[in-house]
Amino acid sequence: MLFIFCMSFAVNIASPYFAVYQLHDLKFSYFTFAILGTASSVATLATMPGWGRAADRIGNLKVMMVAAILVPFIPLLWLLSTNLVVLGVVQAFSALAWAGFNLCSLNCLYDATAAESRTRYLAYFNCGNGLAAGLGALFGGYQVLSLFLISGKL
Repeated sequence: MLFIFCMSFAVNIASPYFAVYQLHDLKFSYFTFAILGTASSVATLATMPGWGRAADRIGNLKVMMVAAILVPFIPLLWLLSTNLVVLGVVQAFSALAWAGFNLCSLNCLYDATAAESRTRYLAYFNCGNGLAAGLGALFGGYQVLSLFLISGKL
């Protein structure tokens, strides 16, 4: 589970700034922003069954690791284009990667715990994951603030 917490920390260093990037730098309207978010949600729902079948065949841990390898490419793909269609494909790729990671990370927890203690461990998992995400966002905010101070923007 430490791996999952580390992923959550690392991803949340920059993820709060993707909305700012889309709205401020790419000048997307709120409607366009919402469409991209909706496309991501639809793609997540569409890819979950495939990840579930793959996990049944080769195991949750292997699928989670494959999906985890895909995740770091997502921010890099955002740099390729400002074209809305291309970014829609990037969002679909993002949904594919995160669907596999999230589905199988939770399934790994289910596999590792006895039914009678599963609720408690799920609570521990969610608290740890939330803490890691919050710390990642705080660290990212500190980094941005430091960059602003260094560049004299404040």
